[in-house]
Amino acid sequence: MKNYYLLFLSVVLFFIGASQLHADDKALVVYLNDGTRVQYLLSDVDSVMFEKYRPEPTYHNGFEYVDLNLSVKWATCNVGAAEPQQAGYYIAWADTIGYTDYRIDEKQFSMNNYVYSKGTDRSLSKYCNLPAYGYVVNEETGEKFVDDLVTLLPEDDAALRYMGEGWSTPTRSQMIELKNNCYWQWTDDYKGTGIPGYIVFKVKDEQDKQLFSFRGQPKATYDIDDVHIFLPMAGYRRGAGGSDTSNFNAAGVWSLGTSGNYWTADIDKGTPSNANMLNLKTNNITVNATGGDRCYGRCIRAVYSE
Repeated sequence: MKNYYLLFLSVVLFFIGASQLHADDKALVVYLNDGTRVQYLLSDVDSVMFEKYRPEPTYHNGFEYVDLNLSVKWATCNVGAAEPQQAGYYIAWADTIGYTDYRIDEKQFSMNNYVYSKGTDRSLSKYCNLPAYGYVVNEETGEKFVDDLVTLLPEDDAALRYMGEGWSTPTRSQMIELKNNCYWQWTDDYKGTGIPGYIVFKVKDEQDKQLFSFRGQPKATYDIDDVHIFLPMAGYRRGAGGSDTSNFNAAGVWSLGTSGNYWTADIDKGTPSNANMLNLKTNNITVNATGGDRCYGRCIRAVYSE
């Protein structure tokens, strides 16, 4: 409060004395809590305004992140995106190549071309903890592949590949931490972009944790200048075809605008052909234990750990 008083007093003195003093003779002086002082010549001051404090952006390897007061820092954009509202790359789980449009990139997102499968969900060649899901390694005995890997290795982490050291795909526990310790507010139009999704705020009050505002009225008082990340409803990609194409758009995206699918770094231990993910709906937010098909293209929101 003392700092605000001193700053206010300096501004008052500036306006009172401006007509009587030479600008080069006086300065606007601000005293900080650490004992330092900052001064500006009146001749260099155009105007003084009191605004809401906005922390300076923070970056690692050129990628912006925010501190939501969690165990890791969260990127402000999806892997492969330049703006928070963009989907960025759609990536199969444990693949390190991202795609934007399957028609252009000739990526069908099926087990036929999945990087760690011999062609089916029962012929996995990496990240397999149950023999029933591995490929046959010995035709004579029928022995099937098992490596007991259940969490992404750095060599298979697209977040690390595209964003560099320090970045990774969040684990299931880190995704649950995000879900349970922030305030989630739905928006139909993030910052005028027309993109729907969830604004995930750093809580200002402990009682705001685990509050989820879906399509109704906000349940807490936050605004767009408060610390947050935005998770767009970017849907997911899989090969065209099948009997149900009702929610499949021309660009090869299922559920665009109505769901958001974000990979975690962990497989579904009960069905290792699936991996855990954050699943966003307009009226529900879950971190799936059963997960989704590893071969499908989904988004990744990376985390940073120093």
